[in-house]
Amino acid sequence: ETIRYERLDALGFVFDTKAHAWNIGFMHFLAIPEDGDGHRVVVQTFVTNDGYRLGAWQHTQRQQRRSGKLDKSRMAR
Repeated sequence: ETIRYERLDALGFVFDTKAHAWNIGFMHFLAIPEDGDGHRVVVQTFVTNDGYRLGAWQHTQRQQRRSGKLDKSRMAR
């Protein structure tokens, strides 16, 4: 079974789709330039040039933080 896992992993198979989706959002977030105060803020309706709904992603992160559901390691990033 380990060999199957390693083979799939070597091909780029995504095992944790939720973590993968969060990382995609985070990469889009990092692509936004910081403002004068060092913040990256976009309106909730903001969509990147490649169609990613970054404003919705950022809004979700705020909601999860307020409700105590945002993982501390994600908050630290």
